[in-house]
Amino acid sequence: MLLEYFLVVLVVLSGLELNGYQSAVLFVLIAGLLWQVGNPTRNLFPAVAFVIVAYVMGFPLTMLLPDLYPQLWSRVSPDALEYAMLWAVRGFGAFALAYVLVEHFSTRGRTRDWLESNFYRGRIRYALYVLTSIGWLAILSWLASVVFFGISLVFIEGDNVGVNTVAGSSLQMLTVLSSLRYPFFLGFILLYFLKQTDRHLFLLLVGLLIISIIEIIAIGSKGSIMRVVVVALLALAFLPVKLNARQVIAGALALIAVYGSFAVITEYRSIMQDKLLAGRDVFNFSVQAESFGAAVIASLPFSESDVVRRTEVGQENVLGRFGSGIFSFANLMQVTRRQSPYEHAWESFLVPVYSIVPRTFLPEKPEFFHSGRNAREYYGWSYGGVSVSLLGSLYFAWGYAGIIFGMAFLGGLLAYVVRQVRLSGPYSPHWSILLVVLMLPMLDVGETFQTLATNVIRVAALLWLLHVLYPVAPRFMRRRSMRVVAPMRRGSFK
Repeated sequence: MLLEYFLVVLVVLSGLELNGYQSAVLFVLIAGLLWQVGNPTRNLFPAVAFVIVAYVMGFPLTMLLPDLYPQLWSRVSPDALEYAMLWAVRGFGAFALAYVLVEHFSTRGRTRDWLESNFYRGRIRYALYVLTSIGWLAILSWLASVVFFGISLVFIEGDNVGVNTVAGSSLQMLTVLSSLRYPFFLGFILLYFLKQTDRHLFLLLVGLLIISIIEIIAIGSKGSIMRVVVVALLALAFLPVKLNARQVIAGALALIAVYGSFAVITEYRSIMQDKLLAGRDVFNFSVQAESFGAAVIASLPFSESDVVRRTEVGQENVLGRFGSGIFSFANLMQVTRRQSPYEHAWESFLVPVYSIVPRTFLPEKPEFFHSGRNAREYYGWSYGGVSVSLLGSLYFAWGYAGIIFGMAFLGGLLAYVVRQVRLSGPYSPHWSILLVVLMLPMLDVGETFQTLATNVIRVAALLWLLHVLYPVAPRFMRRRSMRVVAPMRRGSFK
């Protein structure tokens, strides 16, 4: 309890008028305590560790180590950065305090005896059903998106499907469904640890990994690489594994993969830009594969001397992607003169309705503030976007109170979902799916609250629909579950 009381004291201190450096130090102290308190089972690391790392890199690190971000510091006034840092630590403090309170005081729930055969078989059957369903939905949605909308090279042409059109709503829904591959990966890993997977799930895993590889090559997506890495590491927060050489090697490989994604994708995009100017068909997959292969070769440390990289990837290229949170937040507060517009404040509470009803059936549905609008309305850009950040979207809709209560809500929600996953593991797949859908957007500090909430609500509605349809599921699910269910030693998953 001592650490919890100390955390409360630090959160209270964030209410003082602190300068930027003091706010950054306090932010790091709160993050460190949250890391300790948020790991009651003493697993390899807590699930909230990913959010902690993302927000430490996105906010206080830029203030404590300004030499790492020389270009970013030149874009915002120091006074705006200090003011943004103060409200960032207040928001993160509310997030941490709510997370710890829900973790500590929520109902612990009664753990079931997984060796009780009828209950065990029923839960395995349901887990297989849900994972199979979202796996196929992800594959079919991705194929439909490619057939009807193609694979957009956003770094060349941008997204040309308007949000106010039927196509815009359809593309959004297909994107949400195709992104279900990431919670599928987590569910598969948890079941694989218990040796409860079958050939059907394995084939779905292969298909979804192929889709991720195609996106990495065709789109030049760093995010596809990092999301797979995060999901793989997230499983270690729930599995009873101890730190050993294998885990250290896996962590090192994950870091190499993240850095390599920046090196390869940056080079790939440069090559594709040159081929576009040369008149090549950059939407031809063979051209994309050729360019991606050239980028990989140029990025290898032992590549031939006649292979010259077109781009350089330094520390600011890598850190700038994670460290832009404080700068985008400070910019937004500066251009609004620290006075929130309170735009769509009441409408934001109707996000559950707007998440389900397409805009064509609800013409008055508001367009919430996002990076495109930020770039257009405050910077005069006709194309592209300027990050808003989660804190910025809460501030834009609900002011400074929105930062505190919005971050507290997310902290409590994340703690509750993490707790459910820890108690039920793969036997209640809804929670592990919602955890990935909630956490991955939070790792992108540029994500807005409305977009995050919309995606979570849509996936929750889909999971409810799958639950309703489960009684009429094909009987082959029972045969599949009988093949994978095996005697399970007590305590293999906690």
